[in-house]
Amino acid sequence: MQERPPARPRSKKTLAVPTRTGEPRLLGVAVSSRFMDGETYRDLVSDNFDSITAENEMKPASLQPKPNVFNFAPANNIVEFARTHDMPMRGHALNFSKQDLPFMKRIGRLCSDLLTGASNRNLARRTRHDHINKVMKHYPYIEQWDVVNEPLKDNGKYEGEEPGDNNPWYTCEGPGYIADSLRIAHAANPDAELFINEYNAELPGPRRDALVKLARDLQRQGVPIHGVGLQTHVTLDFLRRVPEFAETMRIFANMGLKVEITELDVTMPEQPSAADLVAQRRVYKAISIACVREPGCARITVWGLAKRHSWQEKNDGVLFDGSMNKKQAYNDIRKLIPRARNRKAAY
Repeated sequence: MQERPPARPRSKKTLAVPTRTGEPRLLGVAVSSRFMDGETYRDLVSDNFDSITAENEMKPASLQPKPNVFNFAPANNIVEFARTHDMPMRGHALNFSKQDLPFMKRIGRLCSDLLTGASNRNLARRTRHDHINKVMKHYPYIEQWDVVNEPLKDNGKYEGEEPGDNNPWYTCEGPGYIADSLRIAHAANPDAELFINEYNAELPGPRRDALVKLARDLQRQGVPIHGVGLQTHVTLDFLRRVPEFAETMRIFANMGLKVEITELDVTMPEQPSAADLVAQRRVYKAISIACVREPGCARITVWGLAKRHSWQEKNDGVLFDGSMNKKQAYNDIRKLIPRARNRKAAY
């Protein structure tokens, strides 16, 4: 019987390439002030992640529920935790039509009024300017902001462009509100990195094409944009599409933009099998490998700590299970993105 050739030894060469800036990659997590009183929750966040994002507390509807009435307390709770543990934060998000300033809906409807439209358009712009300026001045040490969140639709149109859409900023100002928001944010904090954060733009299609065009147009106009966030809410069948996802990151990186995976989760069926858990682990690992092989990819943020903290709790798409235990997927990512122990936040 012929002997089998000896198994080829595994290469010890790391898969990772350095980031373009030379800074360590980060593994972040979205947190909620609802859970911050829990000692186990706080410890798991600080012991296992490098940075944090407020899941909802910094969105417009949360921060300014009424005109000129700001509620910073829940967000402050998260920021103070980040400062105590020297964890950098992503600011999320200064403009988001789906969780927007509640009183803007009325202003948006009036912007097309023949008699009062002009004055309401001016009011909309002032409102947006004042909100962005006040929030960024309140948190001057946050180094990175999602200035505009989900401005596009799956068909490549702007949110607000078509009948039935609900984006008062587009209604009042057209697509120029995006560039204007970035300029306002840059004036408020010239040192901050400014991002557009988008959903469902990870793969080829009209939404990705529209995001590429938007970013290029902004660059040609000299608008301050430093990065693109790819949210990456995916399912188990995403594994076969990871090469296309890597291509998307490369497109934006070749434009000189930083790329971040900003809201990662890999959802499973409500009653997952052992095979589903293995598949989830493979997807997480493949996405992480794609990031560490791309110099422009600087951070992966997982959208929630454990199953009970996830916006899709029934589908268990995050890195800690229902008993707050690490999944093997977490360990796989940490082998690729070690703890950034020398990375200091700008507090």
